[in-house]
Amino acid sequence: MSLPDYPAPELEVTLKEASRVLQLTLSPERYPQYINALQCEEEALQEAHQRISAAIKGCENWATAQFKSYILSCRDSLPSSRSIPMILPPMEAAERDGVQLERTATLLWAAARLHSEPWQVERDEPTERTQQSEVFAATRIPGKSQDHIQVYPESLHAILLCTGGIFPIQILHQSHPGEPMSPLSVNDIYTQLAEAARQPGAARGLEPSPFCSLSALPRHEWCAAREKIQMGGEAMAASLGLMESAVLAVALEDCCAPAKLAETLNVVRLGRGDGHCLRYYDKVVNLVVFQDGVAGMLFEHSALDGMVAGLITYSVWCVSESLTIDPNSPLSRTIGSPNPRTLFAAKPLNVDVTNLLHSSPSPSPKDTNVIVTFEIPSYPDFLATLRSQRALFDAWVNFSLQLALRQTVGDSAMSYIFVTPTHMRHYKHGRCDPTYPVTTQSRHLVGTLMSCMGTSQSAPYTKALLRLFHVAFQEHKRLIKVTKKGQSVGPHLAALHRALSPGNPLRKFLDLFVGPSVYVTGKDITEGLNGAVGNVYASDQLALTYLGKKDSICLAINAKGSFANILSQLQENLQEDLKVMKFLALRYAIAGQMEAIDCLLEQEEVEGLGGTDCGGLQVQFSHQGSGQADQKGVPPDAMLNSDFTLIIHGGAMEEMQMDENIVGMIQFSLQAALVLGTQELAGGGRSLNAVQKCVAALENCFLFNAGKGSVSNRGGRHEMEATIVDGTGLKSGSVACVHGVKNPVKAARKVMENSPHALLAGQGVVDFLSEFGESDELAGVEYFQSSIWKELSAQSVGGNAWPQSVGAVALDCWGNLAAAASTGGTIGERKGRVGHTAVVGAGVHADGTLAVVCSGNGDLLLSRMVAHKVASLYHDMDFSLQEACQRVISEDLRGNCSGVIAVNNKGDIVIKNNAGVMFIGSMIGGEEHVEVLKPIA
Repeated sequence: MSLPDYPAPELEVTLKEASRVLQLTLSPERYPQYINALQCEEEALQEAHQRISAAIKGCENWATAQFKSYILSCRDSLPSSRSIPMILPPMEAAERDGVQLERTATLLWAAARLHSEPWQVERDEPTERTQQSEVFAATRIPGKSQDHIQVYPESLHAILLCTGGIFPIQILHQSHPGEPMSPLSVNDIYTQLAEAARQPGAARGLEPSPFCSLSALPRHEWCAAREKIQMGGEAMAASLGLMESAVLAVALEDCCAPAKLAETLNVVRLGRGDGHCLRYYDKVVNLVVFQDGVAGMLFEHSALDGMVAGLITYSVWCVSESLTIDPNSPLSRTIGSPNPRTLFAAKPLNVDVTNLLHSSPSPSPKDTNVIVTFEIPSYPDFLATLRSQRALFDAWVNFSLQLALRQTVGDSAMSYIFVTPTHMRHYKHGRCDPTYPVTTQSRHLVGTLMSCMGTSQSAPYTKALLRLFHVAFQEHKRLIKVTKKGQSVGPHLAALHRALSPGNPLRKFLDLFVGPSVYVTGKDITEGLNGAVGNVYASDQLALTYLGKKDSICLAINAKGSFANILSQLQENLQEDLKVMKFLALRYAIAGQMEAIDCLLEQEEVEGLGGTDCGGLQVQFSHQGSGQADQKGVPPDAMLNSDFTLIIHGGAMEEMQMDENIVGMIQFSLQAALVLGTQELAGGGRSLNAVQKCVAALENCFLFNAGKGSVSNRGGRHEMEATIVDGTGLKSGSVACVHGVKNPVKAARKVMENSPHALLAGQGVVDFLSEFGESDELAGVEYFQSSIWKELSAQSVGGNAWPQSVGAVALDCWGNLAAAASTGGTIGERKGRVGHTAVVGAGVHADGTLAVVCSGNGDLLLSRMVAHKVASLYHDMDFSLQEACQRVISEDLRGNCSGVIAVNNKGDIVIKNNAGVMFIGSMIGGEEHVEVLKPIA
């Protein structure tokens, strides 16, 4: 299916969005001026829009053409304001002598392969190839009035820039003209590089720096110098032709990469700053390789956007990492590759431009904008959870930056126009258009956080704050969705700005969109790339790039003008705010995974509206519980009572030191699960439904050892088990040794209601679910890849602390009792092991008078049938529920890490444990309580 053209703009839509942004950023005095100018210039705007509409009619992608025309018309120099630098990590053998040439050879081979096989860049995600076609073998040719991108599709060589001169290096070959190109063997490429490196120092006049410095001149000066080179003789013109037609330029730095990422970025962009410049800025791709094997790629921004630059850099790195070179053992040659004697000779190009220079060679270009970089480490599960909801990672960074700027410069930050590029692969030639992410809702969130935090750099996480985040995030997603549909107003505003006469009063307001104050770009996962930085076009601008790693987020900030003066304080604030906002965004993401967002927000909303007050929980729900229709002759007000009891646990485990943020996340997750069960019971629902909802929610959260957070056995597979018991009907369902099932407790319920058997195990569970069309309940092994407790345990003294299981017991307003439990197993268990959670009477029990769930050493609980023991003491020995649980904990489970939760039909509850830690949540008589419980002596 062919890709559609980029849609034509609508003036009304553009002006509506422009007004929204300006109402947020202009002062109360200036905004009426804008509205007045808008009304007065309505006719001029309509005429300009009509001219634009006529000009773009029939164009495949008018916005791309306009963007390139604007960039290629700039007459300033190019060293940084139009470049995108990225850094690649070193090879594993970085300490070996000669690693610089080895790394260069593998990277050149990878670039040659991607140039000849462009589909390799796409991998699993199709993308348009127009930008790719202007990456390799492309040069920005300076013009008198406007530059242009020239592509040389038949190019077979790269240009090597080093202290010894400028050398052509053949990296591709073609058996016959017109036939497909193939990369040379990496050995052939390495041989040429080594020969060039052995050449003596460049003769006077043939040093690369003077020539390279020409491409950093203002464009009209470079254009004039290029014309002189072309007329300077056949040798000079041929050398220039070889440079411009190369696949890419590669610079060999005779130093190691700086220790700091920010300094490495600057060296990749600008050279060393000591008169030593090996950057030929007009090549769309400049490759830079340091002596220690660290490499950088520098892209000319007029040819492609940052996302495509990142995609190509990552692809080059991945392909190059598949190669290894042993210089002492010649590799097999490429089939059909040319004879070594036909390769380019290691002879430097004639680039003597001394007669073109009015003074001594220009030093390496300087730059006034400042770059800082820093990294925020985090647990992989945290970052993976943030990535699980589309646009949440982006919102996290955006909201954090808004907060940091407010803290740094105060209310003046309200005047900044934020831009974040949104890439759209589904249009011809692709698009990367601006989204303006600052909204009234994000402002409200930031303002509330500032008032909550004060000087403490921390914030209390309340449901009200979660609602603010929800509203701000939903609006953030909406704006991105609008841009994705091709309704971004950025290109249209730029076109209107250029179409209006210079004296038009509206132009000064549209100027704000042409050079926005803050530019935020990045990607939520970019393993292999160590850093990147966005462009700064305006004289007063801040550009932030974020790159998500598996266990960290790397940020690079590029500041110019007034932003350079506040960069140090801004960095300090942003580092803290990213942590604060992360835990708020993470709570939101976890609530989403637990399917509890709507329930939490509904609860927060009714708490502020009045209604039946149940100890801080309003139970004014809009729908009835799923079990109320089964009840007969019950007054309607019973549907809104708090006469129910619900207890849940998130596992018992050995005590360990846990960061307060981790504890807070666990408590929030328990609360989210508790609210789901409470909603069911408060609406008159059955206890059986409530315990299933609670346990399923805990299974969906990576923080608990059940479902998503399950541990893997010795074979590396996740084998889970669960049981659900209906105390009223004395029915149960269990599953054991189950793998690939997201919610074992739901499978157990299915077994209870649809199978003649009480327990199913292994593949039989999957087959059983498939009979009922429950394919959405299945997931691949990657779904269960949680590592948080392994990492936390590694930091603890014993090194083996892990929550054992999850469970819930409930008494509904009809007097029905139910219990449910689920576990992901125990560390190091053998394949096929069955624990207490799958056996009624061992880890879970419910009947008409009590419900019990246990957690702890599953083999011990199973061998001693602990849940049944509690029930027997209660029923047969006339023990109170409290006494029965205490007897089991103190005698049967003495010295073992265990816990018990129980409730009877009178509403008596017991929570007992001798574990180092037990995670507990309860709703008793309308009182919600969540805690990390430690044993009481």
